[in-house]
Amino acid sequence: MRRRVVLLLIILGMVGPRVLYSQNYRSALILSPNAISISDVPVDQTSGPQAVTLVNTGFQPVHITGIQITGNFSQTNDCPSPTAGLSYNQSCMIQVTFKPNTVDAASGTLTVTDDIPGGTLTASLRGSGTLGFPVVAISRTSLSFAEQSQGAVSSPQTVTVSNSGKKGLSISDLEVTGDFTITPGSTCEGLPGPLAPGANCTILVTFNPLEAGKRDGQLTITDNAEGSPQKLSLSGTGKQ
Repeated sequence: MRRRVVLLLIILGMVGPRVLYSQNYRSALILSPNAISISDVPVDQTSGPQAVTLVNTGFQPVHITGIQITGNFSQTNDCPSPTAGLSYNQSCMIQVTFKPNTVDAASGTLTVTDDIPGGTLTASLRGSGTLGFPVVAISRTSLSFAEQSQGAVSSPQTVTVSNSGKKGLSISDLEVTGDFTITPGSTCEGLPGPLAPGANCTILVTFNPLEAGKRDGQLTITDNAEGSPQKLSLSGTGKQ
């Protein structure tokens, strides 16, 4: 009895992964996927394209009579003109892009029609805009410390991190190597949330040479801005 149930489920397509597609059984065309979501696109900028595939599963050519799109979405395609038709097992691509004019959620519909009466396929489109990306600015590209006695801690030097972008800057990690330390007074550590646009924070670095001679290190700032991680060279000289 159990084998019969499993067999029935397989026949009904209820077992195993399923591909989401749009199909009107009056038409042999299949549109896949049947839904697209494009998120976090800067306002007034165009997203990268997402592809929708249109394939003819019938044995006769199907003529595509129209491809329309609504909302803040656009499309380009390589589908054949209505006079050419889409042959059996042939496919074409529709590339969908999104250009938001606000940060609010947006929706639209991609509609494909063909020469079979009632043969209409649709894909739902969703998108969301953002005010932009964080842009990080670092006040220093390197820190050089004066000669310091071995085992003694220098006065701190300050690095200021600013967000000149239009989205919060999330600092996920601060790390130093060598005989250098980030002091507890650094405001970039333990931020309660992203650094707001136009705001800044500080990193205080001290030098504590463990040996005499030239000592090198590096400060690494990891965040969600372009170019992350940012790296600053650290140098100092230890003396006995």
